[in-house]
Amino acid sequence: MRDLVITLAEKAAGETPAVGPDLRGLVDRVKSSASEFDELGDAGNLSGTQAEFAKLEEVLKQLRAITKGEVE
Repeated sequence: MRDLVITLAEKAAGETPAVGPDLRGLVDRVKSSASEFDELGDAGNLSGTQAEFAKLEEVLKQLRAITKGEVE
């Protein structure tokens, strides 16, 4: 998922350069969240994994709003 978000951000920033800084911030948050999500899952921390998943969902919603779900 992290790699797909990076690709999405690159394409969206190319189409709409003004959103580039916002996208970079969100991509950084996805990278961080993905790493944390992986570590929590490996540790068997269900409640932590669920909390991190909720954070990741919020970031993905923000990405969808910025790109309007229309990046090709």
